[in-house]
Amino acid sequence: MKKILFAAVALALNGAAQIRAETTPPPKLARVEGVVTQISPDQVTLAEAGGKVETIALVPGWGVLVSKSISVNEIKPGSYLGTTNTAKPDGTGRSIEVHVSPPGVKGPGLDFVMDAATNTTMTNGIVATVAKTGGGRLLDVNYGFGDRHITVPPGVPVVLNVPGGHELVKVGHTIRVTTFTPPTGGTVHQFITVGTHGAPPPG
Repeated sequence: MKKILFAAVALALNGAAQIRAETTPPPKLARVEGVVTQISPDQVTLAEAGGKVETIALVPGWGVLVSKSISVNEIKPGSYLGTTNTAKPDGTGRSIEVHVSPPGVKGPGLDFVMDAATNTTMTNGIVATVAKTGGGRLLDVNYGFGDRHITVPPGVPVVLNVPGGHELVKVGHTIRVTTFTPPTGGTVHQFITVGTHGAPPPG
């Protein structure tokens, strides 16, 4: 069941399953983080850090991911991961954050521009090689249609996400709600990220 849920989350990120095609609209990712003030079967209300209160509709089939910080040393060849990264002048990516799947759990490969204004790209795929560089790591990530060379600088958050139950989303806990809308319509997917033992999710 856990692998099915995690695969569903991965598939939710596969709305633009084409290699960085400029003619393919990027998928829409909406993220809201805050303290849970109310939750019901169909909505959750969050108090954000800036004082804004927002109520978010929960879509059918929403899932929960439990996130914990891990060492960059745990990224190995064969790891499946996703990373938000910015393009460097040499064409490689520079990670802002890295989220790693549990061993044996893999989703689809993808590589698309998340936000042209901030020059951020989302890359999901299987790590082919790992090399140390200045305290960080240089990764070759195969996303199915090609390889992307990505630097993970020292201090960049690296987290492991594993599936959890709805009961982990509680009033008073800080959570992150991510809602994915495919670029050309279709099923909307949503998952809530929580930290371990009620802590805020890292990253």
